[in-house]
Amino acid sequence: MSRNSAGTYTSPIPNFTPGSTIRSQDVNEKFTDIDQALTASLDRTGNGGMQAPFKAQDGSAANPAITFNSEPGLGFFRGGAASVSLVASASVIQEWALTYVNINRPLTINNTTPNAVGLTVYGNGTGVGINVTGGTPSGNAPGARGIVTEGGAGAGSGGGGTGLFTIGGAAGGAGGSVQGLGLESTGGIAGIAAPLDAAGTVRPTRYYAASAQLPATANAIFPLNGLAWTNAVGVNNVGLDVYTRSMGTLAGWQTLRFGLRYDVDLVPGAGGMLEFGDSGTSIARGSAATATSPVAALTLVNAHVAFADTVISPNGNVSVKNVLTPANITKAWAVVGVLGTAVGSGLTPDVAITGPLYDTFNIDTVTATQAGVVTVTFKQPFATGAYKASITVEKIGDILGTALVPKILQRSASTLQFRLTETNSGGTTTNYQFTNTSDRIGFHIDCVGRQ
Repeated sequence: MSRNSAGTYTSPIPNFTPGSTIRSQDVNEKFTDIDQALTASLDRTGNGGMQAPFKAQDGSAANPAITFNSEPGLGFFRGGAASVSLVASASVIQEWALTYVNINRPLTINNTTPNAVGLTVYGNGTGVGINVTGGTPSGNAPGARGIVTEGGAGAGSGGGGTGLFTIGGAAGGAGGSVQGLGLESTGGIAGIAAPLDAAGTVRPTRYYAASAQLPATANAIFPLNGLAWTNAVGVNNVGLDVYTRSMGTLAGWQTLRFGLRYDVDLVPGAGGMLEFGDSGTSIARGSAATATSPVAALTLVNAHVAFADTVISPNGNVSVKNVLTPANITKAWAVVGVLGTAVGSGLTPDVAITGPLYDTFNIDTVTATQAGVVTVTFKQPFATGAYKASITVEKIGDILGTALVPKILQRSASTLQFRLTETNSGGTTTNYQFTNTSDRIGFHIDCVGRQ
């Protein structure tokens, strides 16, 4: 019974008139309605569950529709059509929509299942499996790396895991189809292996491969075909093939040879081979060079070959055929003619006339005196005066019975001085003088030594 505004009491039982008898039937009907309402309600302590979809208001980033007592700013709200967002302190952390998923904070995947893959991504149709773009900083700072990988640390004597391992996709199976590239890049590719020696010290100057990766047969070649570049279809195939070759051991380390191969018309190595190894550098021109059409294996354009300052002289049992070293190449040469002068010619009597330097290298000047002394000055001096000098003479307008022989007077790092001796038909040898004004003496001068 409850009292209304008029001060009279009303009954909670329908159709009850004060002063009349309360029927048990009316009371039972009322409590049945209360029982049904309580049974259908959602219990705050978690007894029972929803038997129909739970509907919440749309909410917003500032007021999430589903939130928590201790942190009302953390929760979920409807961001738009087919979109729900996770929000914290009015900032959207993640957004799930029908056609995309956005994650606006760093994502860490920590796989705790033993020996299981941490992340697997599949593309759909022609879609890329994963597309990563590095960040763009402000100012003049370089762009951030698109993706960084690091192999897992080895256990005990085990080596470290590979930082990046790729496998090209399987071919379609129809004629002409090929396996996909393991790695494709429009920019440069650079890498370095930094192995550890027995003491655990990093040795970045030596490249290493486990013995299991080497061919079982010595000197066998195995290509790493996952690294290749191919030009347009219909043009000679230009491939870059990287391989290693077993060359024995050096101080406990397996020595490998690194080479580059140039393919022509899909014939491996037909265009040539370039190898770098512990035995030096080897260049092969390939099948394009034949006996009837020889082609240079190496051509330098506007450049030169530089040698180190030192060279090791071979032992007696070591062949030196076709070997070029800093010690056996000509460092200076000249072709010059000298014409004698006579007293009263208007020139200093003790100076002869030297003609033009017809063909020279590293020669500054060549001068001669009437007394027969010739001085050669080098542009770039030798290391010392202990170099080899070869001089040949030809007498233009030669007089029968006269032989001219050069005799070196002195050698310094910057100059060479010599004169001629003359032997007549009677066997008498004298110093030759440049007084003959009609016969020009020609000299060929070659100097070999260290600079």
